Amino acid sequence: MAPVYSAGVAMVGGYLAGSFSPAYILTRRLKGIDIRAVGRGHAGASNVYLNVGPVAGIITAVIDLLKGAAVVLACLHLLSTPLVPAYLGGAAAVLGHIFPFYLRFKGGWGAATSAGLLLLSMYWLIAPAPYYFMPELILMAFVVVSTLLITRNDYLLALVVLPLLAYFILACYYPRLEAIAAGICTGYIFAISLAQLLRQHRFRLAKSPVFWGVLLKTVLLASLVLVARFPAERLLLAISIASLLFLFLDMVRLWYPGHFRFTTLKRLAGLPGRATGGDRLSATTLLCLGAGFTALFFSRWSLNLVVAAVSFLLIGELVEQVVEPFYGRTPLPGGSLEGGLGHLTACSLSGYILHAYLGISSGTLVVGAVTATLVKQLPLRGLNRVAVPLVSAMAMLISSEGNLF
Repeated sequence: MAPVYSAGVAMVGGYLAGSFSPAYILTRRLKGIDIRAVGRGHAGASNVYLNVGPVAGIITAVIDLLKGAAVVLACLHLLSTPLVPAYLGGAAAVLGHIFPFYLRFKGGWGAATSAGLLLLSMYWLIAPAPYYFMPELILMAFVVVSTLLITRNDYLLALVVLPLLAYFILACYYPRLEAIAAGICTGYIFAISLAQLLRQHRFRLAKSPVFWGVLLKTVLLASLVLVARFPAERLLLAISIASLLFLFLDMVRLWYPGHFRFTTLKRLAGLPGRATGGDRLSATTLLCLGAGFTALFFSRWSLNLVVAAVSFLLIGELVEQVVEPFYGRTPLPGGSLEGGLGHLTACSLSGYILHAYLGISSGTLVVGAVTATLVKQLPLRGLNRVAVPLVSAMAMLISSEGNLF
């Protein structure tokens, strides 16, 4: 069969197969209602699970999951089409799920069908050499479990895990077609999850009091990545300038509380929107001081160790500042159990990425990530922001010099 005709047949067959809607059919049979008129308003497995029952929801999920993958396999083995037309048939199955012709083109979101294509692509990539992808799978499993324990929300789980999964797959297997297809599927499911979070008004960070702190720590982390390419003297100079700037803002606030009227400056310094006249250094100043002391004491041994320790400080603080106000349920002396778990997860992920760029052993980075999380949970009244990079750098230095890993 000519490639054009095989692609046409695959796409037509894929659309028809994808148009089969078990959510609509099962709900009509069991409840006598249109599943699109209740709950989340779509013909998908999650809506069936919530409004009809777990058994019907699981059956729907399995069928939707298999539709796209079955179309691709049928194209390859029954029609003997190349891989590209087979994937086009799978994409048509997703479109059929979203726009079934007999339901006035209003079906589900296509997340389960896309997930089926994603799983099939991952199987083709991983099965020939499963141990090659094993570290990434273990880290992914840890991230999935920790995210579920923290948020208890499937959309937020997808929002955290899918970009990470796409990064792992493309980093390990690009430019294989299966890796590109898997990346496209993860991107589409990510877009659906983000849209649902926005629709449920559960993504309000920009209107939250923590927004300015999160934004500033993101800028500091990006700046660290940029200046890390320069010599140690320039890195130390950049951190010193930032420390002096925020220390100056704090001195003005502490000595002249009535004159500190610039709301934007107060927020940038890590202070609340209203003047409090407190007697403590701001969180941002302490972060900069911790980074500066770490660079001063440890850059003589290894600049990469400094970058790793300060990265653990910033990325852990960034994630914990998001987790604590929204999901902190179990209190600990230095925060909450959920915040600590988010801190450890973020540091573990940053350690995985830093391993490829800094040349530090994965075992040493694990020691640094765990140490940073433990120190962050100590009741030091904010001074743990200074202690985290110092102690984690020391732990990594001892680990690397002692050849523990």
